Amino acid sequence: MDQEEKVNNSATSEAANLALAITRVAETVTNEEELRIGVEKLLEPTLQRLGISLQPRYERHIRRTILTASGRADALYGQAIIEYEPPGKLGTEKGLASTQKQLERYLLGLAGSGSQRETTLRRLAGVGFDGHSIFFLRYRGDRPTTAEEVSPKLQLTQLPLLIEEAPKGSFSLIGPYSITEESISQFLLHLRALRRRPLVAEELAKEFGPAGEMAHKVVNSLYNRLTDCLTTPGGPFPRVEMLYEEWKRIFGIVYGQELVRTESDARALARLYHITEFTDLKPLLFAVHTYYALFMKLLAAELLSLQQGALLASTAEQLPALSSEQLQSRVEELEKGT
Repeated sequence: MDQEEKVNNSATSEAANLALAITRVAETVTNEEELRIGVEKLLEPTLQRLGISLQPRYERHIRRTILTASGRADALYGQAIIEYEPPGKLGTEKGLASTQKQLERYLLGLAGSGSQRETTLRRLAGVGFDGHSIFFLRYRGDRPTTAEEVSPKLQLTQLPLLIEEAPKGSFSLIGPYSITEESISQFLLHLRALRRRPLVAEELAKEFGPAGEMAHKVVNSLYNRLTDCLTTPGGPFPRVEMLYEEWKRIFGIVYGQELVRTESDARALARLYHITEFTDLKPLLFAVHTYYALFMKLLAAELLSLQQGALLASTAEQLPALSSEQLQSRVEELEKGT
């Protein structure tokens, strides 16, 4: 039996066990909150055993847009929104339609607005769940959808000129299905495929901004290596010194006399990035600027690979498996614009 077959068999077994456990939970609960708590307790160890790394967020606030009202999604797994409902609600036509409409608005709100909205919508999925039934909601570009189908009429009455912001495609309802090994297997496949976070400013800032662990680690590493280089002038990294001196010259032109006032905020900036042995503002800012410059290049390369018909493979997806030497070579290619 090869490795792929073992993985498939494991996933099938997990889906069967999870479906049975969910059915038992649904028989003992009376409302959606009890259902959500029971299912989430089952889902976490299942995902861990399958190697699906996800950090769910609960009661996730979905921002208001031109076409949607604000709301709170029950659970957000990467790019999949799960909406829990009271047991049996999806078994009625009215209950199913209500949950579908709610999920449509959440997906539209999560996608935001702007030129990338349609692309983002195609990468999102909604899951309606009541313990007895489950359905999936995906965005398709197969037919025009009117603004009235997806948005509050009052809002559009107040802002009639913004109707053209409505998506050009439609949402496709898949299901509902009974809770079985097959439907739960499909559910787990959705979570695995959609484990990436949506590519929007809010999520990028949360993961890679000053509040995120990634920024703390990388800025600290860059700052410490830079200070090592600067304490040994003429050392083994003359190019680092040259780039730093050039940056300082531009920095002085940009900030000028404001530099004196900026110094007073230096320690606050150091604390923000968890710099413990802080001595000087300029090396710290150089490290911060370097981190974001590298991040933006990686992001730009990733965006190119995500475009329809792109010939480029994902740059970021390949990096974790590379050796140190290969990683250095790949980053050098990125820096050169290859």
